[in-house]
Order: sequence, then C-alpha cells, then structure tokens
Amino acid sequence: MLSITDLLDFIEVDRETVQIVGDATGLPDDQAHGLARELLKTQQGLYLVHQMFKDQLSKAEQRFDFLRRCQLQRAYSYFSRKYPLTESL
Repeated sequence: MLSITDLLDFIEVDRETVQIVGDATGLPDDQAHGLARELLKTQQGLYLVHQMFKDQLSKAEQRFDFLRRCQLQRAYSYFSRKYPLTESL
C-alpha cells in the first residue's frame, strides 16, 4: 500500500533532479523544475535525465569531490528506482 509520502514523491519532481537539470542546462530552479517535469513525461526525456545524473557523477569524480559524488549516487539510486529505464531505448 502506498503512503501519502509515496504518492507525493510520484507527483512532484524531487529537489536533486531539479538541481541536476539546472546544472546541466544552466537554467534557474523554476525553469529547471518545469523542464524536468516535461522531460520525465517521455522515454527520451527520461533517458536524458539519467544521462545528466551520470554526467554529474563523472564530473564529481574527476574533481575528486567524493562527498558530492556520494550525494549524487544516493539521489541517482532513488531516481533510478522511481524512473527505471526500459529496454526499448
């Protein structure tokens, strides 16, 4: 059975996803939020957000920013469970 928190998680885009989209595009938070919501509506957009997470993970590793990498890894694990990729891509 889903809780209210689970339902809200599926309705709203989480903060870390908005930040990833904002970092990748250079958009301010309000525009990044809107773009993230639109991207998550399609398989191609979903794939693009997955790639944004992977790119940010790679950049954190290259900068030896292990704290940020751990934060991103936790956020990406959550995102991947919430929005898994399908084999059709």
